[in-house]
Amino acid sequence: MKKTSLFILLMLMTVPAYAYLDSGTGSMVIQMLFAAVAGALAMIKLYWQKVKKGWQFFCARIRGEKAEKSASDSAIAQDKQSNHD
Repeated sequence: MKKTSLFILLMLMTVPAYAYLDSGTGSMVIQMLFAAVAGALAMIKLYWQKVKKGWQFFCARIRGEKAEKSASDSAIAQDKQSNHD
């Protein structure tokens, strides 16, 4: 009951904002939403392989198996080793 009466009291004490939203504001909000979705999808695409590899490593450790290295991991390790020689 307290919250309802407080809400009603606050609604009765409002003052005009004198704000104007033109027709371009709605399209700007929609554009920001599309940009946020596109950015999120791009981020997922960039990090998907890392997440997938981490999940496989985690599942392999739970099962007690030794995690397999992919061909790209072994090639990177060989490049690092050859650079140090």
